Amino acid sequence: MAADIDRSKVLRFFTWSNRDLGPLFMSIGCMIAASWISYLGVAVAVRNAEKDWVLLYTSAAAAAFLAIAILSVRRALRGDKPLLEFHDEVKRAKNFDFANLILRSFQKAEISLDSLLDFNQEGPAASGSNTGSPEDEALLEALQQKAVLLFGRRDGAEFLKFLFDGQALIVEYSPVTVAVLYLTRTELIVYLASAGIVNGDVGTEEIRRIPLEKVAAVTLEPASRRIGRTGNERLFNEYERVVRNNPSHEILAMERSFRVARADGEDLVLPAGDPVYRRASRQFPDAWEGDCFSRAAREVSRRVAEAKAAAEGEARPEPRRLQS
Repeated sequence: MAADIDRSKVLRFFTWSNRDLGPLFMSIGCMIAASWISYLGVAVAVRNAEKDWVLLYTSAAAAAFLAIAILSVRRALRGDKPLLEFHDEVKRAKNFDFANLILRSFQKAEISLDSLLDFNQEGPAASGSNTGSPEDEALLEALQQKAVLLFGRRDGAEFLKFLFDGQALIVEYSPVTVAVLYLTRTELIVYLASAGIVNGDVGTEEIRRIPLEKVAAVTLEPASRRIGRTGNERLFNEYERVVRNNPSHEILAMERSFRVARADGEDLVLPAGDPVYRRASRQFPDAWEGDCFSRAAREVSRRVAEAKAAAEGEARPEPRRLQS
C-alpha cells in the first residue's frame, strides 16, 4: 500500500506550539531598528535643513520596519490556526493507517471472506482511504460489513495534542491502539495492533481467537476518572494550551471500553473511541447511545448470540422417530 501522506506535517501538528518566540524576537528587533533609524534621520535633518530628503528616506525605512514588526506580532498571536491545516493531514494519515490495519488483520487472521459473518453496521472508519491499489480497495470494500474497527488511547502515548476546531475540543495522539473484530460460525477473532500516526509504523500485532461458547457477553462500558496534575504535566500543559481558564489541578476523563466477557478466563477489554476531557467542575453528558461504538457493541452481541444459537442447533441431535 502507498499513499501521498505528508508525515512531516503530521509531526509538525504534534510538535506545534503557539508560544513560538521567533516572531516575537523579530518584532522586537524591527521596532528597535525603526526607532534608531527615526532618531538618526531626525538628527541629520535638524543639523542640516537642506537634507530633508534624509528624513524622508529614514521615515520610510522606519515605517517598513514597523510594518514587519506588526506582521511578526500578528503571526505570533495567530494561536492554533496553523494546526487546522496540519490536522487535515493527520486525519488523512489516520484514515490510511486504519485501512492498512484492516487489510493486515485479514491477512494475519488467515481466514476466507466466505467464512466471515456480516455485521449490520456502517463500514469501518477507514473506508474510502485511497490505498492506491485496486486489489486493496476491492478487499477493503468487501470487508465493509465483515470487520468492526475499534481504536483508542492508552496511557503513555508518545505524542498528544489538543485542538479546538470551533465546535468541540479534539484530542489527537500517537500511537493509536487498534482492534479489528471478525466473527465466524465458531469463533470471535480479534486482531490487536498499534498504529504510529507520525511515522506510519505498525507495532505489537497479535491475533486472539475466542470460541463462541466461551463468549459470555459483549458490552460497551463507559468510565470516568480524575487525573491529577502531578505526574501528568504534559497532559495538563497541552490541555491548558487550549483551555486557558482551568483553575483546577484535576481533569476529568471519560473513556469507554469494549468488553468481551469470557466464561473461561480473563475478559478482553478493548479501547472504544477517543477519550473526552473536561474541567473538574464540569459534568459529562450521558452515555452516547447512538454512536458507532454503541451500535457496534449491540451488533456484535446480537451476532454472537445468533451464531451460538445456530451452532447449538446444528450440534443438537435430531429426535428419533418412533416406528409404527
